[in-house]
Amino acid sequence: MQLLERFRAKLDQAEQTDILFDKSDANLRDEAKSDWYDLSDPRHPINKRKRGEI
Repeated sequence: MQLLERFRAKLDQAEQTDILFDKSDANLRDEAKSDWYDLSDPRHPINKRKRGEI
């Protein structure tokens, strides 16, 4: 029971300090400057680097 009480106390403390992040930070894909491709797509920057194009 002490463990549960400590957990509840930490949870209450976290709620009071407002450590929550803005929801818009969760998905940066919409704000990305370049297009996002699937990892298997040859246009993906990682694949371009592997081929030495970048």
